[in-house]
Amino acid sequence: MLFVWFLLQLWFLQGCVCEFPFKSYYDSTLADLMSINETYSGPLLSPFNKTRVPGSKGSKEVQEFVLDEFKSMNQNWAVELQNFEENGYEFTNMIFSLGSNDSYLALAAHYDSKLEPDGFIGGIDSAAPCAMLLYLSHFIDDVITEDLSVIDPTLLGQFTGVKIIFFDGEEAFKEWTSTDSLYGSRHAAAKWEKDGTLDKMDLFVLLDLLGGKESITVPNYTKAARAFYKNLLQIERTYNKFYGASDKIFQSSVSNNIRISDDQEPFFTRGVKTLHLIPFPFPSSWHTLADDYAHLDEKHIHKWCIIMCEFIIKYWNPDKVPLHPFKPVIQEITS
Repeated sequence: MLFVWFLLQLWFLQGCVCEFPFKSYYDSTLADLMSINETYSGPLLSPFNKTRVPGSKGSKEVQEFVLDEFKSMNQNWAVELQNFEENGYEFTNMIFSLGSNDSYLALAAHYDSKLEPDGFIGGIDSAAPCAMLLYLSHFIDDVITEDLSVIDPTLLGQFTGVKIIFFDGEEAFKEWTSTDSLYGSRHAAAKWEKDGTLDKMDLFVLLDLLGGKESITVPNYTKAARAFYKNLLQIERTYNKFYGASDKIFQSSVSNNIRISDDQEPFFTRGVKTLHLIPFPFPSSWHTLADDYAHLDEKHIHKWCIIMCEFIIKYWNPDKVPLHPFKPVIQEITS
């Protein structure tokens, strides 16, 4: 794709992104893969439109779909399935890795849904984030397959490894406690701490409660991720300018006075740099039956897909401008 290479050269020479270099990819894939219509037929979204309680039929169907999706990609993604039991339930974490094992970026969401209320789908929690991860995986797969061979590596930067993680058992079965929640992420973090995998994790990015119709704000929750958060802020500004959008998800000022208990926590407490992409305050549909596909928003989902794809490109080309850290004031909240 020499055209993509040419656009990327313009991007760096001009010192800003006047047009997203991969716009043609978004235009040709988002409408098909991430559509929301009366039948919710987007092929990356629709398979999650069911209850997905750990160990259930719906959970196993989602596992099969995700596995098949990665098998269909061009690159040979390494597959790690973590099967384990806890508190009488069966869980399966799905991890898909590409590139270097010595240094990697982790992007994650949980695919399970709450046991109660009965029939809870969890459109934003976290069906849509899981579909976004699949879209992002296809994007990475396409870039590695089609573009790295023709793009000057001094422009793109060095491609490091990537892990796409689908956690099982984020939700509590009864009441949120340290032992009844975060089953999958607690298991993975403990396992990877023992075998040294955590030492190679450069950044852990978690997506949760995204893709709904309500306007949201996603604060920066940790000082260590400030440079990456700033990248998201800059990408959104470019997106809003280019696509004529006005909503602002990310903040120019620091609002770092809380830490939400979520799947990033077992990694954060072990010293991993984490970027938690969850809105605060939570959307009004959180943990209610209203968190269904009827309350998802295609425009917001597409925006998140583009922002995260551009975030990957930015990750390969980090800003060199020094950033001043700030000290967080922590208030615990459970997701």
